[in-house]
Amino acid sequence: CAQVFSFSIILSHVLDHTALRDHYFMSKLGSSGSSSPKDVAEFSKDSIFDAIQHEDRVALEFRSISAYVAPQFGPDAQRASINPFRQVPVSELKCILNAVSGRAEPGTMLALMGPSGSGKSTLLEVLGGRSSRSLRCKGQVLFNGEGLTKAVKRKLGYVAQDDLMHQCLTVFETLYYVALLRLPKSWSLDEKVARVERVIDVLRLQKARDTVIGGTSQRGVSGGERKRTSVGSELLINPKILLLDEPTSGLDSTIAMQLVQILRELASGGRSIITSIHQPSSRLMFMFDTLLCLSGGRTIYYGRAAAAHAYFASLGFEVEVGISMSDYVLDLASSQVSSGPKSGAEVTQGLIETSKAYMSMVDPDQDGFDAGDVETLVQAASNGGSSDGKSTSLRMRTFSS
Repeated sequence: CAQVFSFSIILSHVLDHTALRDHYFMSKLGSSGSSSPKDVAEFSKDSIFDAIQHEDRVALEFRSISAYVAPQFGPDAQRASINPFRQVPVSELKCILNAVSGRAEPGTMLALMGPSGSGKSTLLEVLGGRSSRSLRCKGQVLFNGEGLTKAVKRKLGYVAQDDLMHQCLTVFETLYYVALLRLPKSWSLDEKVARVERVIDVLRLQKARDTVIGGTSQRGVSGGERKRTSVGSELLINPKILLLDEPTSGLDSTIAMQLVQILRELASGGRSIITSIHQPSSRLMFMFDTLLCLSGGRTIYYGRAAAAHAYFASLGFEVEVGISMSDYVLDLASSQVSSGPKSGAEVTQGLIETSKAYMSMVDPDQDGFDAGDVETLVQAASNGGSSDGKSTSLRMRTFSS
């Protein structure tokens, strides 16, 4: 009942503006004979691609993020159901993320990679302040050195993995109603429509402007256009930080490349962009500035995306001819690559320990691995501490053939 009541309030608010929208376009038709986007361009508050002022830019940093959830089956779940008010110790919880750290500076793009179930979506939810109450989190999420506040939330855009849009509305109508609900009340109708037209132009949705979204019972826009419309719903507020959960899933390589190019242009204006990405092509992977690869909620690589090849090659993992670098990294994270007598699971565990040892040896302000820091990496792999704290030859123990 509460959900129906909330929806009715939103619907009534939207319908109240429908007459205003019709009146607006009729006045445009009556005065100029057309409703060209140029007619309302003068009302645009700012361009989506305009560079953000330095004082308004936001750097996002997360330190030692760990996330746990209560088990749903087994004896631990039974104890929790018998006494739901009991504070469950961490030892009885399932670990989703384990001490994951990283950062996204203004003007850069951070890609989250890893197999399904590695914790990418959970990490994005924690960073965006959208994690469920059942998730117990540890660590710090800092925006310009401070915690998440209402002021920061107004600067943050979040694109979920599932596109929740009404299938009977066109692309323009979808963005138009979002603009009515999310843009400041001080803006006039002309200014809000101008922002919608600008977003449509930026996301190259002109051809699909008057096409319905569609769904299972009605044909509509293509998958790429649908995903770009979902991104446009967040671009309307011109966010300083943009979080996206697998925006390229279900898209072919060409459409995925076009979408990432748009994100690249948005980042060049001083925005911080973090996106999870599933099975990217090699050229798509190297369009990102920084790469964070997860395996079972733990980090196996954090550093420059272009330096990933040098990182794994220094540890004895050369990519064979004809194999995509991104596919090979995912194979390593999925324990699909063995090394001599070592199984795939042992190789992955060694990569986790090597990454942890390396990050403890470099400057905390350094954005992970750089191709010019191979000596420190080799030292970390050779002398890094194991999970039990004992000093072992990690490189020889894990990667020798």
